[in-house]
Amino acid sequence: MATFLNYSGALAVAALFASLMMGYAVDYSGAGRGWHMAAGLIAVLLSILWLAILMFHFIYTGGAVKRAAAAAYAGAEDYRATRRYKRTLFPWILVAIALLAAAPYLGAAAAAGDVPLLYHHVVVWEAWMVAAFVWWRARTILRENDEILRRVMSAVREAIARKKTAGK
Repeated sequence: MATFLNYSGALAVAALFASLMMGYAVDYSGAGRGWHMAAGLIAVLLSILWLAILMFHFIYTGGAVKRAAAAAYAGAEDYRATRRYKRTLFPWILVAIALLAAAPYLGAAAAAGDVPLLYHHVVVWEAWMVAAFVWWRARTILRENDEILRRVMSAVREAIARKKTAGK
């Protein structure tokens, strides 16, 4: 799962950047505007999906490690580490999702003349930077989290094997 999240994060950040650059390169009087809007919407949806999956991955794995620690299959330090990972990433994930949600809205509002285009530019760059930061930081955290999961799953398998042999 960590590999999937790393690659999908890289794809999401790259798609956001490509859409961002497309916004500067297109001719807004022709079809380029539509291509930029479509690419931006796809990039935003892909990014929000990746961030949501990333967040729920940490929620689920943290819960699994918590249950394993309660059953004495994992140490409390492993559970504390998974909680620290969530505290490190979750605020940034939520900020990224909020900025990504605001970017298309501000782009449409700027196209309608309701807000200055600068608002859209600022939010888009902020969204890209925060998403890139989350991806960069999540790479290390996912690797460490996977190591904890491997240890916990190994301990659980050993405990199950001991129960089976003791029961025979």
